[in-house]
Amino acid sequence: MTISVIVLTHDRKRLLRDCLDSLLAQSYPGKIEIVVSDDGSSDGTREMVAQMQARDARIKYLYQPHRGIAAARNNGIAHATGDIVAIVADDYILDPSYVSTIVQFFDERQRRRSSVSRWSLRAETLAAVSATSTLM
Repeated sequence: MTISVIVLTHDRKRLLRDCLDSLLAQSYPGKIEIVVSDDGSSDGTREMVAQMQARDARIKYLYQPHRGIAAARNNGIAHATGDIVAIVADDYILDPSYVSTIVQFFDERQRRRSSVSRWSLRAETLAAVSATSTLM
């Protein structure tokens, strides 16, 4: 099962680096997609993320002009490809079992249900978001 972890950020590259390091150190053996949704940073966030992307292809970077946390969240969701989507802030330092715990939670509940819908309104709700962002 693939999980996308969206990291919301704005002008906090020092905190973001620590958050990304904690995500890259996850113990989950499956596929992890890390989506940095940058809400108009001007502090060198883009360059710092590019350096980390050069070392680890699991990191994606999205930039949008500053529109607020809700827009950044929606932008990240619109570009996430995982079966599960988690959203964190750039100041989170995550335990190495964070992703495994989330996947286990959904895995147990999915077995109890006959069908699970990923995003019933995703296309209609978030189609316009991707038109105003840049995926790098």
